[in-house]
Amino acid sequence: GEMMLKMATRDALFGDVATGFALGKLLGRRVVLLGVSMGGGISTWLATRPWALPELAGLLLIAPAYGVNTSRVLAYKYFKWFLRTVPTWLSRALLHASVGPVHGLGMRKSPEARARQMKAWTMAYPSECLLNTIDIFLTIEFGVNSADLKVPTCVMYNPSDPIVCLESFKKVLQAAPSISYLKVADSEEPHNLTGNLMSPSTVDRCSRHFID
Repeated sequence: GEMMLKMATRDALFGDVATGFALGKLLGRRVVLLGVSMGGGISTWLATRPWALPELAGLLLIAPAYGVNTSRVLAYKYFKWFLRTVPTWLSRALLHASVGPVHGLGMRKSPEARARQMKAWTMAYPSECLLNTIDIFLTIEFGVNSADLKVPTCVMYNPSDPIVCLESFKKVLQAAPSISYLKVADSEEPHNLTGNLMSPSTVDRCSRHFID
């Protein structure tokens, strides 16, 4: 968890995506970006960079996050700017007072699923990591122009997703020249809407949709 605070900063994560893009170019002529949740937001940012566009073949997004669902987390809408303009010590103190010093993820019910989840995920991290998340969302909010998104795009989403703001991703993606949506309303977990760990029943369907 402490590593996320120190290493999962906005600059580090955006740099990781750019590095992955560069490696992808070495493997083939053009790159297809796949982004999940906040990774979808960062991938969209990369897809709108003029220097990357000629090398891109498409953009695949799973529950892309361009901001927090403010109907569920209203405080984000009003306090995101405040938390990033006051001194860091004050931001941390406010986060500790509101959500506690540690932010934890929900655990799966079955022992086998919990064991796989704990092996693959960081289950708890300092609440100050949320400041890194705010930095990323603000960069996407003001750094992505929908008119610059010119690659074919495929999006999967669950309308019951409690995490991401559906209105924001539709606004960001509205100018894509070729876009398809797959509504996945029956996933076991509404945000982690496909994958063997959280929503195994949707894996085959989502995979076929992306390939087609």
